[in-house]
Amino acid sequence: MSSLNTPDSSVAAPAGVRVVSGLILVETAMLIVVGIWYAVSMFRSESYHAGVAFFSLALIVLAIGWLLAVSIFLYRGYRWTRSAALVWQLFLIVLAFPLFNGEQWFLALCVVAPAATILLLLFSQPVVDFMGRRSENGRTF
Repeated sequence: MSSLNTPDSSVAAPAGVRVVSGLILVETAMLIVVGIWYAVSMFRSESYHAGVAFFSLALIVLAIGWLLAVSIFLYRGYRWTRSAALVWQLFLIVLAFPLFNGEQWFLALCVVAPAATILLLLFSQPVVDFMGRRSENGRTF
């Protein structure tokens, strides 16, 4: 017996959905690395306020959890994940543009290339069709 809000698991996810979900998992892994680096540097330095540092670290941890949820539920075909993935990719692109001005253009390309790929795939027809499926009772996921 399936729940009203769960997508039909018998429908296989198209390649675009698998690629998007995988790239978001890679971004999540990179955010984990950034979080570890931030936590280590936070405890080594005494030049900033502890409250601000812990709040920033908490935001990084929340973002990691959120991206994991988005990746998993996107792969399952939940419709709300498209907008969450879209907003995150736009956020990454905005953050990467200042890196192009400095000597960190390679890092900027490493951020922008997956984000642009995800944005293109999110609007591809197979992904839109997969995410817009309906359940037996006519409700969307």
